[in-house]
Amino acid sequence: MVEAIVNLRRRSLIERGEAGLTLQNVVMEYVTERLIAQVADEIVNGSIHLLNTHALMKAQAKEYVRNSQVRLILAEVLELLEQRLGSRTAVTARLTEILALLRAEAQPETTP
Repeated sequence: MVEAIVNLRRRSLIERGEAGLTLQNVVMEYVTERLIAQVADEIVNGSIHLLNTHALMKAQAKEYVRNSQVRLILAEVLELLEQRLGSRTAVTARLTEILALLRAEAQPETTP
Protein backbone atom coordinates (compact mmCIF):
# COMPACT_ATOMS: atom_id res chain seq x y z
CA MET A 1 0.00 0.00 0.00
CA VAL A 2 2.85 2.37 0.82
CA GLU A 3 4.37 1.71 -2.59
CA ALA A 4 1.06 2.50 -4.29
CA ILE A 5 0.75 5.79 -2.37
CA VAL A 6 4.32 6.76 -3.25
CA ASN A 7 3.63 6.02 -6.93
CA LEU A 8 0.41 8.06 -6.91
CA ARG A 9 2.18 11.00 -5.24
CA ARG A 10 5.04 10.78 -7.74
CA ARG A 11 2.50 11.00 -10.58
CA SER A 12 0.82 13.96 -8.82
CA LEU A 13 -2.51 12.14 -8.57
CA ILE A 14 -2.72 12.56 -4.81
CA GLU A 15 -1.36 15.16 -2.44
CA ARG A 16 -0.87 15.54 1.27
CA GLY A 17 -3.31 17.97 2.87
CA GLU A 18 -4.25 19.00 6.39
CA ALA A 19 -6.58 16.02 6.74
CA GLY A 20 -4.16 13.52 5.19
CA LEU A 21 -3.98 12.34 1.61
CA THR A 22 -6.44 13.67 -0.94
CA LEU A 23 -6.97 13.54 -4.70
CA GLN A 24 -5.85 16.39 -6.93
CA ASN A 25 -8.82 18.61 -7.87
CA VAL A 26 -8.81 17.56 -11.52
CA VAL A 27 -8.73 13.88 -10.52
CA MET A 28 -11.55 14.44 -8.01
CA GLU A 29 -13.65 16.12 -10.73
CA TYR A 30 -13.06 13.22 -13.12
CA VAL A 31 -13.91 10.60 -10.48
CA THR A 32 -17.06 12.52 -9.47
CA GLU A 33 -18.21 12.78 -13.10
CA ARG A 34 -17.64 9.03 -13.58
CA LEU A 35 -19.53 8.27 -10.35
CA ILE A 36 -22.49 10.38 -11.47
CA ALA A 37 -22.58 8.72 -14.90
CA GLN A 38 -22.27 5.21 -13.46
CA VAL A 39 -25.00 5.78 -10.86
CA ALA A 40 -27.34 7.16 -13.52
CA ASP A 41 -26.61 4.16 -15.77
CA GLU A 42 -27.36 1.76 -12.92
CA ILE A 43 -30.66 3.44 -12.12
CA VAL A 44 -31.74 3.47 -15.76
CA ASN A 45 -30.69 -0.18 -16.27
CA GLY A 46 -31.94 -1.37 -12.88
CA SER A 47 -28.73 -3.19 -11.96
CA ILE A 48 -27.71 -1.53 -8.71
CA HIS A 49 -24.13 -2.42 -7.79
CA LEU A 50 -22.23 0.80 -7.15
CA LEU A 51 -25.11 2.20 -5.11
CA ASN A 52 -24.92 -0.86 -2.87
CA THR A 53 -21.28 -0.17 -2.06
CA HIS A 54 -20.87 3.62 -2.20
CA ALA A 55 -22.82 6.38 -0.47
CA LEU A 56 -23.59 9.43 -2.57
CA MET A 57 -24.10 11.53 0.53
CA LYS A 58 -22.67 11.10 4.00
CA ALA A 59 -25.62 11.41 6.39
CA GLN A 60 -23.43 11.97 9.45
CA ALA A 61 -21.40 14.78 7.83
CA LYS A 62 -21.71 18.43 8.78
CA GLU A 63 -24.56 20.29 7.09
CA TYR A 64 -22.33 22.28 4.74
CA VAL A 65 -20.69 19.02 3.56
CA ARG A 66 -24.10 17.40 2.95
CA ASN A 67 -25.28 20.50 1.08
CA SER A 68 -22.18 20.35 -1.10
CA GLN A 69 -22.73 16.64 -1.79
CA VAL A 70 -26.36 17.30 -2.74
CA ARG A 71 -25.37 20.12 -5.08
CA LEU A 72 -22.34 18.45 -6.67
CA ILE A 73 -23.51 14.82 -6.83
CA LEU A 74 -27.21 14.20 -6.19
CA ALA A 75 -28.49 17.17 -8.20
CA GLU A 76 -26.25 16.12 -11.10
CA VAL A 77 -27.51 12.53 -10.93
CA LEU A 78 -31.11 13.80 -10.96
CA GLU A 79 -30.43 16.09 -13.92
CA LEU A 80 -28.82 13.26 -15.90
CA LEU A 81 -31.70 10.91 -15.06
CA GLU A 82 -34.27 13.51 -16.14
CA GLN A 83 -32.45 13.85 -19.47
CA ARG A 84 -32.31 10.10 -19.99
CA LEU A 85 -35.78 9.18 -18.71
CA GLY A 86 -37.61 12.25 -19.98
CA SER A 87 -39.10 13.75 -16.82
CA ARG A 88 -38.88 13.96 -13.06
CA THR A 89 -42.05 11.84 -12.88
CA ALA A 90 -40.33 9.08 -14.86
CA VAL A 91 -37.30 9.30 -12.54
CA THR A 92 -39.55 8.98 -9.50
CA ALA A 93 -41.30 5.98 -11.05
CA ARG A 94 -37.98 4.29 -11.86
CA LEU A 95 -36.60 4.84 -8.37
CA THR A 96 -39.84 3.52 -6.86
CA GLU A 97 -39.53 0.36 -8.99
CA ILE A 98 -35.95 -0.16 -7.87
CA LEU A 99 -36.88 0.32 -4.21
CA ALA A 100 -39.68 -2.23 -4.55
CA LEU A 101 -37.25 -4.73 -6.09
CA LEU A 102 -34.68 -4.14 -3.35
CA ARG A 103 -37.32 -4.56 -0.64
CA ALA A 104 -38.51 -7.79 -2.25
CA GLU A 105 -34.96 -9.11 -2.35
CA ALA A 106 -34.46 -8.23 1.32
CA GLN A 107 -37.59 -10.06 2.43
CA PRO A 108 -36.91 -13.59 3.70
CA GLU A 109 -38.69 -16.21 1.65
CA THR A 110 -41.42 -18.09 3.45
CA THR A 111 -42.14 -21.65 2.52
CA PRO A 112 -45.50 -23.26 3.31
